Amino acid sequence: FPHDEYHLPRGLSGWALDVGAHIGGVSVPLLMDNPELRCIAIEGLPENAELLQANLERNGVLDRAIIINKLAGTGTGGKLYYGPESHHEFIGNVAVAAHGHAAELAGVSLAEALMVNGVDRIVWAKVDCEGCEYAFLDSAALPLIDRIVGEVHHGIARLRSILEGTHVVTGDADLGAFEAVRR
Repeated sequence: FPHDEYHLPRGLSGWALDVGAHIGGVSVPLLMDNPELRCIAIEGLPENAELLQANLERNGVLDRAIIINKLAGTGTGGKLYYGPESHHEFIGNVAVAAHGHAAELAGVSLAEALMVNGVDRIVWAKVDCEGCEYAFLDSAALPLIDRIVGEVHHGIARLRSILEGTHVVTGDADLGAFEAVRR
C-alpha cells in the first residue's frame, strides 16, 4: 500500500492500541487484516469517536474493538482544539490554541487504558495524537508495548528520553515518523 504510513502489520494476535484513532483509518484495516487481534482505540473528539464506532461496525470488527472517547495523556484531561481555523482541520490538537473550536475533555493515561481493559501486553501500537505522545507514553506501563509507530510533534530528543529506557527508537526528525521496538 503506497499510502500506508504506519506499515500496518499482518499476522498479529493479542492486543493493539490506536492512539489518535480519528475515524478508524488504522483501527479498521488493522482488525480486518488480523482476525486474532483486538484493539483499544483512543479518540478524544466525540464526533470522531461516533464515526469510528460506525466504521468499525460497518466493517464487522466492532466486537474486537474498545473505543475510549477521552483525551490521551496523563489522565487529567484538558482542552482539545480543532476545526478549520485550527492546526489540523477536524483532527484535534492539544497544543495549538487557534481560532477553531475547543472542547474540554476527560483524559486517559496509558496505564488506565490498559488496566481498565485487563490488558497486560500490547503487540503493536500507533500513536499519532498531535502532541499528546509525550505525556501518554511517559508511563510505567510503557514496557507493556512491544512495538510503537507514530508521529512526533515537538522534538524527537524529548521522545527518545521517554522511550529509550525500554525501547530502541528510530526516527531523526523533530517533526515526523518514529518507531520504537521494545528491548
